[in-house]
Amino acid sequence: MKKLPIKITLLFTSSLTIMAGATIAPSLPQIQQVFADHPQSEILTKLILTIPALFIAVFSPVVGALIDRFGRLKLILSSLILYGLAGTSGYFMNDIYSILIGRALLGIGVAGVMTTTITLIADYFEGTERNAFMGLQGAFVALGGVISVTLGGLLAEISWQAPFLIYISAFIIFPPALIYLFEPDIKKFDQIDYTTITEQYPKTLVVIIFMTAFFGMMLFYIIPVQIPFYIKEQTGASNTLIGVAIACSTLSSAIVSLNYKRIKARWSFSTIYSFSFFFLGLGFFVIFFVVDYLLLLLGLLIGGIGMGVLIPNSNVWVVTLSPESMRGRIVGGLTTSIFIGQFVSPFLIQPVRLLTSSSGIFAFAGIGLLLISLAYLGYNVLTAKSRRIQEIIF
Repeated sequence: MKKLPIKITLLFTSSLTIMAGATIAPSLPQIQQVFADHPQSEILTKLILTIPALFIAVFSPVVGALIDRFGRLKLILSSLILYGLAGTSGYFMNDIYSILIGRALLGIGVAGVMTTTITLIADYFEGTERNAFMGLQGAFVALGGVISVTLGGLLAEISWQAPFLIYISAFIIFPPALIYLFEPDIKKFDQIDYTTITEQYPKTLVVIIFMTAFFGMMLFYIIPVQIPFYIKEQTGASNTLIGVAIACSTLSSAIVSLNYKRIKARWSFSTIYSFSFFFLGLGFFVIFFVVDYLLLLLGLLIGGIGMGVLIPNSNVWVVTLSPESMRGRIVGGLTTSIFIGQFVSPFLIQPVRLLTSSSGIFAFAGIGLLLISLAYLGYNVLTAKSRRIQEIIF
């Protein structure tokens, strides 16, 4: 098979996933002003950003099961069409509930695109090539965020509805997906020996990965949900500068993701998690201690370093543990964990904001992130000691 067009197609398809929320993040304050007369405008505005995550989380296991039963190609092509139609619907809507319905349908489309793309990467590539491509995919996801959030900020200066037009990109990606992607030759659902799979499937470890991805995304997603309002409150920056600020985080994330293959060659999965949560927490503390726009950018850049390995590390670890005949469902479970974290983020953080302040949110999140980093560091130390004891005994 000709790998280059396949890789390019998968990379651009991957970039669509982060656009689900990031594209409209800079225009959130403007959207809230448009619907200010609604009694629940504050929470409903944030739901416009996060409700796709709920539907991604709910439908990803369904998509995973459908992938394993019926194949990959039909799902990814139909998901691209739904993504484009539902994403652009916000441009034509003037009612906040109609916008939310469109965003919910967008989430279903993203569930199909993301779960199928990761599964296809695992199907098409193996070993170090897979690790390298997962890192490259993470970089493209981040770069997609940089471009979409920056462009979203610029379009928001024209109209609060204009950023929704960015979702047309799904229709541009559809033709190469139709031409270059193919159905891998794997065992179908009805050919699976479940007894063997149960023995080979380390459920406890996979659940731990799911939980790690959930908490990491829940705390990281404070940036697109809260930063637009925080920057507006502290600096009075324009929508364009808000977009640039969020893009800084995704840019540093992209640079680190590109180097995931090198990072994985030197460190274990758990060590990389410790590294990831440390830099995320450090970035949040920088944001907490400063109110200057340029220093806020520094905090976002540092946080992006941690985020750059979180998703590639989770993806690679999970697909490494997954039998190919169940890969769709297990990847769907990881996708659910990531996007449930996105969806619940504003709900779990709102009480903290009411008890402290907008800046206190970043201190709270920073503490949580550093505790997770320490937990993985402790796990690494205990694992290393256990290995040394076994070497001495045996």
